[in-house]
Amino acid sequence: MEYVIELILELLLEGGMEASTNKRLPKWLRYTLIAFISLFFIVIIGIVFLAAYLVLKDSIILGILIGIIGL
Repeated sequence: MEYVIELILELLLEGGMEASTNKRLPKWLRYTLIAFISLFFIVIIGIVFLAAYLVLKDSIILGILIGIIGL
């Protein structure tokens, strides 16, 4: 299952990055792909900060370390 998810994300993210730099594709498609990829990374960083906030309630040091990883 891990390999299937990795394959799908690799195809989407790498394909999107390659397509976003291709000048032959229409601008609306390139900008949509760039927005999708940016949104994906923003969500992942947000999840890391949320985890840091939730852990901060139990352990201050661990919460700070996870927050630094998020930065």
